[in-house]
Amino acid sequence: MLKIELIVISIIIIYLLFVLYSYYILTKHLQNKNKELKLIINRFKENYKKSLNPLINNKN
Repeated sequence: MLKIELIVISIIIIYLLFVLYSYYILTKHLQNKNKELKLIINRFKENYKKSLNPLINNKN
């Protein structure tokens, strides 16, 4: 009986470790995606400002 309980407990521990590791990988992946998205948004803002700059200069 004790052997079965040990096996069940070890399976539960392995499952929890797997879940925690999956969560860690997922959060790392999302952080990387977030950084990429911020870079893209910043690039877009810069390009938008550059595209507006000649218009502003032409008005003056």
